[in-house]
Amino acid sequence: MKRKFAYIALGTTTILMCFLLAADLCTQASDVPYIAFSSKRNENYDIYMMDINGKNLQQLTDHFADETYPTFSPDGQRMAYVSSWDGNEDIYVMNLNTKVSERLTNHLARDNNPAWSPDGRWIAFVSERAGTLDIYKIQVSFSAR
Repeated sequence: MKRKFAYIALGTTTILMCFLLAADLCTQASDVPYIAFSSKRNENYDIYMMDINGKNLQQLTDHFADETYPTFSPDGQRMAYVSSWDGNEDIYVMNLNTKVSERLTNHLARDNNPAWSPDGRWIAFVSERAGTLDIYKIQVSFSAR
């Protein structure tokens, strides 16, 4: 019975995250003239950004750790992403004007799949903090705005 409940919870979480991702993409698609993606061009995954026409490629991260799951804020001024900089996956926010990143989460559990709220004040993410995959939200700090 516990296993069945775990599958139902996992399925529900997955469906909800797909919905959040779809809503996030719809919110941002018309406002952001860039594409961000993660690519393993060297020994690890880094985040890159380019114009929607495929020109002006920029490498945004260059660490020994993996950086994945980039997502633009609704105003296009910031980007949330996941980094395993300290060996654990946490959410970071980069100011795209200065290219300075700030850690948003710091927990022993893995934090993944960031998704911005429409007003850019919150980020929802998936974590196993309670032993199962759950959705959490965190307010974006003022300095990361």
